Amino acid sequence: MYDTVSQNLFEKFCSNYKILCKRIPCKKDSKTADYEIFVNNQKIIVEVKQTELNQRQKAKIIKALKERKYVIYPNENIPTPSGKTVFEPGRQIRKKITDASPQIKAIPGTPYLFSPPLLT
Repeated sequence: MYDTVSQNLFEKFCSNYKILCKRIPCKKDSKTADYEIFVNNQKIIVEVKQTELNQRQKAKIIKALKERKYVIYPNENIPTPSGKTVFEPGRQIRKKITDASPQIKAIPGTPYLFSPPLLT
């Protein structure tokens, strides 16, 4: 059984494109990548990350859709020392990539990011 939707879809992607994909067994008390894939006889280490919206982010998107407004992926606003908040585009994605770094120390390695649909 797959741990996440993103891992399931990643394996289906590899299968559809005839990419050899091997799940890396988890080592106790150690961060390991999720997969080894082989492309043109080159091994590539892959760490699969799935982003999830929290309830506030979902509500913001749904409200914007109902009002027929555009919405940028709703990252959390960041408080500054002055008490103001600033919007930092891409913060959630950068955090996922940073979180994946320990698992993809091998070169070449890459994170695979997936965000499930808001409305299903």
